Amino acid sequence: MVYLIEQWLGIASILIYIIFSVRMLIYYRRWVETRYSNLKDKTLGWLRIPVFIYSGFWIGWMILTQIDRIFFLKTLKEFYFLPAFIGLSIITCWIGFKGYIKSQTEASGFSKSPKKTEPGLSNPEEVQKIVALMNNVKPYLNPDLDLLKLSELANLNLKTTSYIINHDLHMNFYEFVNKHRVEEFKQRIRQPDRDKLTLLGHAYESGFNSKSTFNYVFKKFTGQTPREYYLQCNN
Repeated sequence: MVYLIEQWLGIASILIYIIFSVRMLIYYRRWVETRYSNLKDKTLGWLRIPVFIYSGFWIGWMILTQIDRIFFLKTLKEFYFLPAFIGLSIITCWIGFKGYIKSQTEASGFSKSPKKTEPGLSNPEEVQKIVALMNNVKPYLNPDLDLLKLSELANLNLKTTSYIINHDLHMNFYEFVNKHRVEEFKQRIRQPDRDKLTLLGHAYESGFNSKSTFNYVFKKFTGQTPREYYLQCNN
């Protein structure tokens, strides 16, 4: 009975850790989108597959050991025990190595506890200042633009800039900047000399630094692929 209780508590703890891990990844993704316009090397997307592999391994392990105990009286243990844990060791080492490498480039400053933003931190002049800056100076052409850099350009503090974008302009930082990049791209391919560059070339000139990000964001804001929009403009 003690053994069974121990095993099922193990299963329960694994399920709890799976839920917390997935929730943490989702929350981190949302946090990154409030601070950065370029999510490359910042979203921890590489960690999703190892998390599910790790979780799947332990759930499968619990099921397998119960089957072995009930139907085979633990006679199969010598066949699966060592190979399973060798595989688990390899996965664990890979996650540790990959995490160390990624730690040199990932975003910093993340906190699992969301910071409460007090209402009324912005005024119409500050909102217009951000809008005018984006339209006239076009800082979004810098692929590495982040919330801190935009705040410095606008001569506003970080919290105020974030509040303006989220509450006054009703977008997160990632959406706000990349929407301007999409509009820049749309303007570029309407110009007479548009054929001097490829569509991807125009995307890079508009501030994007990834083909996949460009295609995803463009489709999100326009409902069309860049190629479809280009052909529509030429008809």
